Amino acid sequence: MKIEDAIDKFYTYNCINKEIYIAGYHEYNMDEFKLVDALIAEEILTNNIKAWLKVFDEKDSEVFLKLLSKYTYYTRRNYECLLSILFTKIEQVIISCEGRIGEVLFITGDSKSGVASGGDDLRTALKKVTKTKVNKNQIISSVSKFDIQILKNYKYFIFIDDIISTGFTLTSTVSKFLERSTSIIGEPANMFYASIAITTSAIKFIKRKNKKLNRRVEPIGTQNVLQSVFKRGIEFNQLSKKSTEEIIVKYEEKIDNSNKSKYSHVMGFEQSKQLISFYYNTPNNTLCSFWKESTINKPPFPRDVDKRLTLNEIKKNKRRNTNNAYNMVGDEYEGERTSDFDFYK
Repeated sequence: MKIEDAIDKFYTYNCINKEIYIAGYHEYNMDEFKLVDALIAEEILTNNIKAWLKVFDEKDSEVFLKLLSKYTYYTRRNYECLLSILFTKIEQVIISCEGRIGEVLFITGDSKSGVASGGDDLRTALKKVTKTKVNKNQIISSVSKFDIQILKNYKYFIFIDDIISTGFTLTSTVSKFLERSTSIIGEPANMFYASIAITTSAIKFIKRKNKKLNRRVEPIGTQNVLQSVFKRGIEFNQLSKKSTEEIIVKYEEKIDNSNKSKYSHVMGFEQSKQLISFYYNTPNNTLCSFWKESTINKPPFPRDVDKRLTLNEIKKNKRRNTNNAYNMVGDEYEGERTSDFDFYK
């Protein structure tokens, strides 16, 4: 599979119109409809994929291009659309319970590190898609800090996230919430969980946890269940599933070991085997080949970026680089890549 073909299939798979995406606002023209996303702007994505493929032997790169062709990427536009659909489902459930949306309290996860996190994007998007139906007091950003007296004003409690990968965070958030809420309202009868996407393993884990704790937290509607690597209908030519998995694991281990962290991320955290990114970040449940940066790996969808270029540096590079405005492969730029935030500094 050619790089260009894999990228075209990636755009098609995610319903992305590559013509409307640009790298940053420095390219913006008020007379044209454009959206900014540096990770999927065609020229940058192409060059980042070329840089990324250097970690793989040529005979094995085909496998990773196939994975890319069925890789899930939620643009801001698609993210908000799916969240709006989810909110409609929530409204339907509340109405079926003869309740009102004003009686709903949305609980989101805390930032584990105390700094900006994906929860911030979720809360901002939730407020945007619900418009005047939900006010800011109905969206809890910190389970450990909100005023528990407000619980008396609500009848329905919805634990909401954009992705539920393992179920660990969700069940932990529910436990923390109940530790504080029980003294005010007891254990609520109407607790639900909702997400844009969820894994099969997370659904099973939540069911087991609820049963063990004799707790009732019901899912909202039919959720978008994510398929793991080998359930996405990817055809790896003549390779067997075992041979393909051996190739993937070989590089996963190589990349994970080159930038060792507390937990193993081989085949994704807890071996989740996911292929997914959001416009703002990539969950660590995704194969680490796609997001873990190191001296040997320059991934297309990183979680963190070691070095970010300023706008002045980008303009300078554009003048100096005669081959490509954003080519991150040349000797002069060894170790760098284009990031989602380079253009906002």
